Amino acid sequence: MNKRTIIILSLSLLTFPLFSQVQWKKLDTRDGLVYAPGYTGDPMSDKNPAFDNPDFKQSISKYDPTTVGGSKKIREAKQQLINQSAVTDTSIIESPYTGSVSDSYDDGNPRIEGTYKNGLMDGIWTYYYPDGVTKAEGQFLKGDGGNMHELSGIPQNGRYGEWTIYYPNGNVNAKYQYDVNGIPEGPWLEWYENGQQKRQYFHKEGKRDQTWTVWWSNGNIKTEGNFKEGLKNGQFTFWFQNGQKKFEGVCRNDKLFGEWTFYNADGSVEKIKEYTN
Repeated sequence: MNKRTIIILSLSLLTFPLFSQVQWKKLDTRDGLVYAPGYTGDPMSDKNPAFDNPDFKQSISKYDPTTVGGSKKIREAKQQLINQSAVTDTSIIESPYTGSVSDSYDDGNPRIEGTYKNGLMDGIWTYYYPDGVTKAEGQFLKGDGGNMHELSGIPQNGRYGEWTIYYPNGNVNAKYQYDVNGIPEGPWLEWYENGQQKRQYFHKEGKRDQTWTVWWSNGNIKTEGNFKEGLKNGQFTFWFQNGQKKFEGVCRNDKLFGEWTFYNADGSVEKIKEYTN
């Protein structure tokens, strides 16, 4: 293998860290993108004709590009050459991280597993409870890690496709659907911890749409009504936990409209009220 082949092979190894796995907590976030620790970047300025100079290639061949120190020396040498030749349009670009990441609890149990693409959350991500039970699993598409969910601590920006959330006992808590832009779309389903279905509703372009149904934890229906473009429109009925109706009527543009009937827990009518909007 001649010197030229060795140099070209060495330079190509600069991209190696892109496909390694790193610990999630060690990633460096800058301007909304994630970078791997110690990675000096993709040498985009290799297109600079000045780098084809045999003397320059010989001068950097002594550095090992697979190490942090070696790749840093190569980058500095290239930047120095750029400065000397007054070339400013082909500067070294540090590339955002692409590859797998993971994080663990103090006892070694997994906490997070996922992947990045060009510095953004991309692909399947799995979150775990401390005892190893899966907490949530779903896909990101160009997720920036923002808009953290207050209870779960899982980012909401960039969610794509179906996301499944679990209770600590392993039962399904919820299943949510998102479109390619991270906007809620299609059926959203939720369950109680005992496995009984809790809520079912639909989204269209991020707004609630179609029938909305809620159940009590004993399986009896609690609420049923219709949404259109995010607003309550149509018949709505509410029930007591014992299965008796609580009140019912029509909503128009998110407001009570027309005649509404209110019931006592024994099924008798408490009152009838008229609404206008």
